[in-house]
Amino acid sequence: MDYLSSICTDQEKILLKLPLFVSTDTTSEEGGWKIDGTVETAVVARILGRRVHSEDRIRLYYPDLMRLKKCIPGLIFTVFTP
Repeated sequence: MDYLSSICTDQEKILLKLPLFVSTDTTSEEGGWKIDGTVETAVVARILGRRVHSEDRIRLYYPDLMRLKKCIPGLIFTVFTP
């Protein structure tokens, strides 16, 4: 929580919904994961050091998911959607 608090703005601390839900990205043919939400996307992009391509969604791959789980353990939940 301390790490997450240190990288969030005051507004993000209020608006960020925890835990972060990582769901399967059914729009991708290659497979992958995604996190939805404007604030969530901004925070995850900052953690991973990535640019934001879509304001309300960030696509992740398995190495990204593992890195997130190491940075903020216990705050990432994986959801499998059809």
